[in-house]
Amino acid sequence: MSRLVTLFSSLILCCSAAIAQTAQELGENGDWKAYSYNDPSGGGLVCFVTSAPKQMEGDYQRRGPVWLHITHRPASENAANRVNVVSFAAGFQFWDQHQPILRVGDEQFRMNTENETAWSFPEDDAALTRALRDGSSLVIESKSWRGTEIRDTFSLRGITAMHNQISEECGVDPL
Repeated sequence: MSRLVTLFSSLILCCSAAIAQTAQELGENGDWKAYSYNDPSGGGLVCFVTSAPKQMEGDYQRRGPVWLHITHRPASENAANRVNVVSFAAGFQFWDQHQPILRVGDEQFRMNTENETAWSFPEDDAALTRALRDGSSLVIESKSWRGTEIRDTFSLRGITAMHNQISEECGVDPL
């Protein structure tokens, strides 16, 4: 549950107008941007990389903003929430009986979901982040609460440089 609270806090802070004005852009490389901010709830420095999909497929009528993030929260008291937390803001509510599948090359990972957000399982964070750093594209296959199958493709061009940037900024080993 604390992982969920941390994730939602990160997403809300990343997307709100107030944080957008206070988050410091650390750089941009390829299709990825890096940011940091001080958690106003006292959680210390938070660093994250983010990108939007290059291709979105599915028979949907409307969809909110779609983003992929990798977040470092080195001051977090919960070790599972500290570094390399991969999250996906889908822009739609997920179907309860379906876990999104991430594919990077030959590797495949499943994600937890809650409403419009999915995140990596803690035991997969490091392996998934390594796969993202080593890959060229990421495909996320998911299903909306209405049963619509959706496929998002992200470019991974620039992720390694930006992940290194946030790791340095937050004092975290980049893997």
